[in-house]
Amino acid sequence: MKYYVIILASLLYFNSTAQELFPLAEPASSVPKGVLGFRGMGQFYQEFSQTRKMFAIRALYGVTSKLSVEVTASGSNHHDTLLPNNLLYHTHTASGMNVYSANAVPLGLPFPFLFAGFNFYAKYRIFSHDDEKSHFRIALFADYSTVKAAHDEAEPELLDDSPGYEVGFIATKLVDRLAISLTTGYINSSYFSEYQWQYIWPAQTTILQYGNALDYSLSIGYRFFPNKYSGDYSQNNFNIYMEFTGKWYGGATVSVNDVVASIHTPLLEEGYYIDANPGIQWIINSNSRVDLSVGYHILNKSYDHFYPIYNLGFQSYLFLKKMKPNYKLHTPMPAPEQQAN
Repeated sequence: MKYYVIILASLLYFNSTAQELFPLAEPASSVPKGVLGFRGMGQFYQEFSQTRKMFAIRALYGVTSKLSVEVTASGSNHHDTLLPNNLLYHTHTASGMNVYSANAVPLGLPFPFLFAGFNFYAKYRIFSHDDEKSHFRIALFADYSTVKAAHDEAEPELLDDSPGYEVGFIATKLVDRLAISLTTGYINSSYFSEYQWQYIWPAQTTILQYGNALDYSLSIGYRFFPNKYSGDYSQNNFNIYMEFTGKWYGGATVSVNDVVASIHTPLLEEGYYIDANPGIQWIINSNSRVDLSVGYHILNKSYDHFYPIYNLGFQSYLFLKKMKPNYKLHTPMPAPEQQAN
């Protein structure tokens, strides 16, 4: 019987909070307890003659009514296996010392599609206030990235470009057909290290330390269809979104054999930006969703990618037990958070 309760509560949950299932941002609501989900994501942009692609697969699971976890594996053709050869140049001083400088590199070069690594994410809802047709929730989150790519920009991107960890909070307000969510987090980034000995004397160890960052987003979602639910949870949902995303990040540090290089490119300098990402979403049978959004820069720009940047996602939830054929989907059930209380 408990599995039927989970299924029905989940169906109600996905319908009632559909407009806060944002294409890019996580809401403060948790995945319902005992529900397993999978998400496929694709990201595309044109860098001169090259189409840059990133693909990721994510598994989600509701551990408790307040705690949910995710693990994501990703790959892309954003970078080569090593840092660009022309990233660094050096001059000799009168004393024979090498002085290294880091420069802008050519863009639009072909790169192989490479597996990047894994990202582990946990979210814990610490506050809920539920009213009829509205709620307000706050959650804390943390994620850790094992990604090791030859990322040659200062801005850290934990999903597919750079290693490190992030901690932050999410606040989400839902009122009838409108959802608004604010997310902010602190990213402590790691570094990329490579050792080259062929055609180089002496052998060269290069370490690129990425900048730490503040990550921020404001997401707004509105359910424009249906106007009212009919009680049939196979009813489709169509939602529209506007998400403002961005980062402030510190400058990168590049060292060669423990000698720090001077930076001569904005790609490795401190920066900040805000992007606008309009999007649409289709909720299918209350347990699957298709997302599409397009990103444009509105304040400065990210050097991690070109514009416009296209994001496509598909997510579905699996229920390990089937419902009895005569069990009615429209049976009133409390939301998962109310059950926990």
